Amino acid sequence: MRSYWLAMGRAYGIMTRPARIVSIDGLSGTGKTTVSTLLASVLAAESVAAPPSEMRDVSEWFARAADNHPQVAGAFFVSALGMALIRASDARARGRSVVLDRYIWSTVGHLVVLGATLEGMLASLPPVEVDVRVLLVCNEDVRSERTVSRNGRGILVSRLADSVFRRRVLETQTAFTFDLVVDTSSLTPHDVADRVMKRINEL
Repeated sequence: MRSYWLAMGRAYGIMTRPARIVSIDGLSGTGKTTVSTLLASVLAAESVAAPPSEMRDVSEWFARAADNHPQVAGAFFVSALGMALIRASDARARGRSVVLDRYIWSTVGHLVVLGATLEGMLASLPPVEVDVRVLLVCNEDVRSERTVSRNGRGILVSRLADSVFRRRVLETQTAFTFDLVVDTSSLTPHDVADRVMKRINEL
């Protein structure tokens, strides 16, 4: 399968193009990490998660603290995203494409609902341009089924189970722009990656 997708990447002409940063946004269960990992393999790109792996041990603690201290939690998650963006920018400068697992909306949408200030968080981010911004969406029944199968439901997954909270998070999408929106409800990860690759090819 890997050789097939590498061949597809060459067919699209992506492999020989300038290095790009591709971001994948979406609610938990829409397929962000699965698609990000697949795309990084297909494009021989660096996979960068937000928060970076070095900060994952404390991210759940800050996520839980957001209920009572949204600004403090916001500072942590924006710093984590900022570090991921700096890492992605450095890789692109070296000629390496990057797939960013979680971008701005996935990082701050739930924090805005809990009371953090969007403008203040955005002002703290480094000015790194992302070349292709992808949003993954999904039917709620399918999304819920995907998250149930995970080992250890985090606090954000638990919050999103609340329909009112989820609706308010989705409403924050209007503050952001995306180059491609893909409904993953009935698509395989390879189908989603194919659509993203085609969008990159259009640049």
